[in-house]
Amino acid sequence: MMNASTPFSSKGEGVTPRGTVDETCLAGAALAMVYSPPQVWGATYDPALGLERGTIFPELDKPWMEGDVCDDN
Repeated sequence: MMNASTPFSSKGEGVTPRGTVDETCLAGAALAMVYSPPQVWGATYDPALGLERGTIFPELDKPWMEGDVCDDN
């Protein structure tokens, strides 16, 4: 295992392959952090439309736009 006093090897020694995690460097790290702003209750879709759209809240209705939205070509 590499530490601050071990020089980096260009031959791949001490380097973990892609897809693997050196768990010692993650000790004590947070798994995830969430920010959820408060939501004010407002108008809602009727249940059938909410089921179709995936939400009953119009503010959260963000349809998936496949591809690059900013592509002008």
